[in-house]
Amino acid sequence: MTYDLLDIEQDTYRYETTGLCEAWEKAILLDEEGDLWAELHYMHIADVSKKVTEFLKTFCESKRLNTDKANIKDLMPQYQKELNKYSTHLHLADDCMKHFKGSVEKPCSVEQDLAMGSDAEREKIKDSMKLILQVLLDAAVPSYDKIRVLLLYILLRNGVSEENLAKLIQHANVQAHSTLIRNLEQLGGTVTNPGGSGASSRLEPRESVEPTYQLSRWTPVVKDMMEDAVEDRLDRKLWPFIFNPTPAASSQAAVSAHFSHWHKNKAGVETRAGPDS
Repeated sequence: MTYDLLDIEQDTYRYETTGLCEAWEKAILLDEEGDLWAELHYMHIADVSKKVTEFLKTFCESKRLNTDKANIKDLMPQYQKELNKYSTHLHLADDCMKHFKGSVEKPCSVEQDLAMGSDAEREKIKDSMKLILQVLLDAAVPSYDKIRVLLLYILLRNGVSEENLAKLIQHANVQAHSTLIRNLEQLGGTVTNPGGSGASSRLEPRESVEPTYQLSRWTPVVKDMMEDAVEDRLDRKLWPFIFNPTPAASSQAAVSAHFSHWHKNKAGVETRAGPDS
């Protein structure tokens, strides 16, 4: 999210901070060597500010426990260094949220509703056209975000009529990118359908039992497929080679047969059914 929304150059985050009488620019290198960045950068943005605050509280408490008036002056440089580190990451998280609330939240919400076929309250979406218009007509939403929502709508409708496509492109004010939209057909998608919108091509996701955020409800179908493969729940009719590889004399076939059951041969190794937190 940081690299998507903020102006990060050469892995360096820059921001302006103010003192009593002046303002100056600060810079921090975002790399795996930084222990705080390494721990936070894969976390959901909703958890980052809370986590940094917890780290800061723990740090301050430890200093109060381990520091007395006799040596606090000697420890101040290191103390300030740590405080600056926490302050910078709080500023980074706040900066991301400002950009997110500005023009990103609305397209994300619409994308989730389209992909899931229901809103955050699990109410079925009855008018997907009305849903996408709130993004297409919003001048604050960047053109490429509008195009992404428009392409998702077209894919889920299995194409739209030529007339409706022209209207949607006009509403979004992305006429300059109409070729980009039509080129979806080069990837096997249906953009225009002479009979109007076809049947929905949405693959229904499995109902998640994991707690999710409203804007993180959709998960790729391939995730369900991989979990089924690990737990031997794949449909044998759809995946016959996984269970009954075709016999062949070549060494390649033997290798394929071996790796079709790779997850069964790791005795004693714990298998996780989802992504790392």
